[in-house]
Amino acid sequence: MSTAYTVLNPGFGGSVMDETSIPYSGTVYEDRRRARIILAGDTQEKIVQVKDSTATGSEYAIVTREIPAWQQSLTYEYGDANISKSNPETTVLTYTVPSGHMYFFTGFNGSASAVGAFRAYLDGSQFCQMRNNITNLNVNLNSAVPLVKASPNSVVEVKATNLSTVSSESFEVTMYGFTMPLV
Repeated sequence: MSTAYTVLNPGFGGSVMDETSIPYSGTVYEDRRRARIILAGDTQEKIVQVKDSTATGSEYAIVTREIPAWQQSLTYEYGDANISKSNPETTVLTYTVPSGHMYFFTGFNGSASAVGAFRAYLDGSQFCQMRNNITNLNVNLNSAVPLVKASPNSVVEVKATNLSTVSSESFEVTMYGFTMPLV
């Protein structure tokens, strides 16, 4: 192992950044170095360590906790409505976020037997809109990254408007997302 060092950040007055040796092995032994980052304190003993438990005082540590996988709390909500051309925008699906939880909206599937527009709302404010067409009467909005975060007791709605010339048509929506308990 080499005792050499690399100057990473000369800084003001020629100071050098601390680094830690990280040995790697393979066909050829290598000694790689990683910058040592001090998150709290200004002395060697105050370099942050990982602590896998709840902090009890003024220890210098990054406290970690397990974050449950969101797939375990994935929710599917379904709604349908018959909407005529003369109806104003009509609520097809309403979901109220449970108390003590946050809701993360990841998308919805909409289907209709006619051309229409689908709009999603959070507490009355629109945050997305999709429209089907005569050759594809379905819409699909799907994201691995949550699009909207809703607070406890918030209301998420998907509404639709019938844009066809037929009197009454069927509209369906499946909304998906996940809930996480408040910490």
